[in-house]
Amino acid sequence: MKFLGWLFVAFIIGHRRSNKIKMGWVAILLLVVYVPMVIWLAFFLLCADHLKCDSNSKLGRLKYLLTQGVCKSTRYVQSMYSISSDSSSSFLVWLAGPRTTKRAKKAFEYIAYKPNPLLQILYLILVLGGYYLFLRDAFPLLPNIYLGAHHNVGITLYLFYLASANDAGIIHYKIEQQRSGVRHVPTNEKQYSSYPFDDMLYTPGRTCRTCLIERPARSKHCSICDRCIGRFDHHCPWINNCVGENNLRYFLSFVFATASLTLYCGYLCYYILSAEGRIWDMRFRDPETGQTYEASYLLVFQWVMSAGGLVAPLGLFTGIISIVLYGFFAYHIYLIVVNTTTNESYKWYDYVDQAQVKFYMAHKDEIEEQKKVVEAEKTKGKKKDARRDHRDPDWTLADYTIPKYRLDSRGKVVVKNMYNRGWRKNLAEVIWPPSQ
Repeated sequence: MKFLGWLFVAFIIGHRRSNKIKMGWVAILLLVVYVPMVIWLAFFLLCADHLKCDSNSKLGRLKYLLTQGVCKSTRYVQSMYSISSDSSSSFLVWLAGPRTTKRAKKAFEYIAYKPNPLLQILYLILVLGGYYLFLRDAFPLLPNIYLGAHHNVGITLYLFYLASANDAGIIHYKIEQQRSGVRHVPTNEKQYSSYPFDDMLYTPGRTCRTCLIERPARSKHCSICDRCIGRFDHHCPWINNCVGENNLRYFLSFVFATASLTLYCGYLCYYILSAEGRIWDMRFRDPETGQTYEASYLLVFQWVMSAGGLVAPLGLFTGIISIVLYGFFAYHIYLIVVNTTTNESYKWYDYVDQAQVKFYMAHKDEIEEQKKVVEAEKTKGKKKDARRDHRDPDWTLADYTIPKYRLDSRGKVVVKNMYNRGWRKNLAEVIWPPSQ
């Protein structure tokens, strides 16, 4: 999301310096390129790990490019331009010098792998800067003096503070000196031990390799915060905090408030442009041919982007961001309904894949024989019977020892999530965490 803010700032600067440029074509380019790019990138960044698609398909290749290909290509280029195998003799060192390279690496590690307030500062700049632009350019044009956004901004910033400042569910420990050596003893482990072990994703007796404590079920060590978090969901750099059992409710409230704020701003900008210029009643005249045209979506959009000042790009930017944020919020509501976390959703897919492979290896001969029967029946024109045989295989999991899963009618592994107790109880669990 960070690059969206800088792209928006660059667009505003270019907008104010381009009085002689035909902004209509810039608006079309923005609509055709910027909007789909934002939506597609947001979709893949949020949902790429959940897309089960063939690696040879177009969607599979795009998924690989956006999630793995860019990083691997960067490492490949770096290895190509390395002067020797010594990392200190890389192309970057040759270009910028060892001291600058060392500082750049430290800066990158701090930004990417350490807790830092950079995205928090950027968020405040975007919210407060956008609010200032709205008050300066858009607010005086509102026909209703009582229609303001002060309350919306204040609530959003307050929820931003709650999500950033509240403890996500840190499992604290103390170091005790014993005869056998140093031992890390949790001090509030029982507070986050309300979830039982499911013997699939979580098994008793597992020790965190960093904190050296026995981890409760649904907890995970955050490599950025360097702490174990109860009911760990993910680390959010926008709040410089983990999202866990204690602050998930504040985080989702913050996301929803930000989405509502951006949608509200986008709607007001559209309302201003629509009411101020009565854009749908306008007629457009071609200066070269003198021919007049009635208002169309394309002509109105070109006129709004060229003559609407900063109100138009501000409304477009906030409108797009609201769509992305509402999608992100809806995804987390889905996770709450099924009582899983972002971290667990990745693990579930990996677990199902492994179970599917193990089941295939245990019943490889039967599966291959069934495939031959299906192909033979297809060649005889008995596709219906073949499909029925394929959905109802002769083998079962009665003698197979992978716990707590079964096959559906199509032969796919189905895993039961023991933490899912119904959407009402799942929602109550987030609003009133068991550890509180």
